[in-house]
Amino acid sequence: MIQVLEIAIIMAIIGMVLAFASKVILMFRNLR
Repeated sequence: MIQVLEIAIIMAIIGMVLAFASKVILMFRNLR
């Protein structure tokens, strides 16, 4: 059960990072 919880946390962190990266990319595209 502990491994499943760790995987869920890692997936959530990756999702947050991807969402933040997509926002940054959109911001840079809008600047150009």
